[in-house]
Amino acid sequence: MSESNKAAIIKAKEILASNIQNPPSIKELARKIKLNEFKLKFGFKKLFNQTPYEFLHKERIKHAFNLAKNSEMNISEISAAVGFKNQGYFAKAFKRHYNISPKDIMKTREYYY
Repeated sequence: MSESNKAAIIKAKEILASNIQNPPSIKELARKIKLNEFKLKFGFKKLFNQTPYEFLHKERIKHAFNLAKNSEMNISEISAAVGFKNQGYFAKAFKRHYNISPKDIMKTREYYY
């Protein structure tokens, strides 16, 4: 993989990380970094050992954990804030990743409502 392709794929990761609530599609992302979709997906998997979707999903769940632990937001607000359209799917994905529900994390807050 060329250095310019590596730089483009790293830029794609940064774009995804900064737009977790409303990320660009693979097609839009490829256009932004000036690579074709195949090179983007193949290079992302090669560099980061995960697909762009897997990376985005993990970033959303990590951000949701921080919000559940440190904010006063409820589950539906957290779900929307990190880009999940379905609150039930969000709760399942969170529990699958951390082996604890978002509600149980929220109960550890200093002020739990």
